[in-house]
Amino acid sequence: MTEGFSFAFCPVSPPFQALSCITVSERKLLSEKATPKRIGDFIAGRVAAKMAICSHLSLPDSLSLSILRTEHGNEAGKPCVVIDSGTILPEIHLSITHADKKAYAAASHTRIGIDNVTIEPYNDAFVQGVFQPEELQAWADWLKSDCNHPLAVCTGFAAKEALLKWLGIGLRGTLPMTQIIPLSQTVSQSLFFQKQFHAACYVQHETGDAPELRILDGYFSIQSGQVIVLLTGE
Repeated sequence: MTEGFSFAFCPVSPPFQALSCITVSERKLLSEKATPKRIGDFIAGRVAAKMAICSHLSLPDSLSLSILRTEHGNEAGKPCVVIDSGTILPEIHLSITHADKKAYAAASHTRIGIDNVTIEPYNDAFVQGVFQPEELQAWADWLKSDCNHPLAVCTGFAAKEALLKWLGIGLRGTLPMTQIIPLSQTVSQSLFFQKQFHAACYVQHETGDAPELRILDGYFSIQSGQVIVLLTGE
């Protein structure tokens, strides 16, 4: 696998220190009732996204970009990139994630999804409602861990969230509609990601038809007590 994406990280700062980092159009996306945590996550995600986009497209850092949301259609809510002239950049795919004061973003010319999850225990009801038994066992085997270990659960959880973002449906999808089986792994050549892998990704649609299968490229990292999983491909 060869990396075809750019990746960036931004720590979450107090909102009053960082509001100048986002545009007026981006501020309009924030609810008046948004908490300081929500505002901080939102700003850090936008900062990371702009760094990833400028790196991937070789754009100057001084270029004014707004990370807005697709408003209509099957991909409503998906991030879209708008330059200061009002032009949408259609050739770029973008994914943003944040958890526990850490925000990451990835940009690519192909579909992409990224998620970060803090490694911590989840209750049995959540695990049983989200995973098929063979799915969680596959992650445990891949990680050389136990299927009840928080690392296996959190990695599988992050992979599912990343797949929903890759699909362009994000929060409009549900975790049980996906099943991801890691097929292989190699040592990553990236300075950030420790492992690369191929993943069999099954998506169950509302029609009740047989699940759709996609084989995607995956990237895995553990950083500061968090799992980060990125999925990309067509």
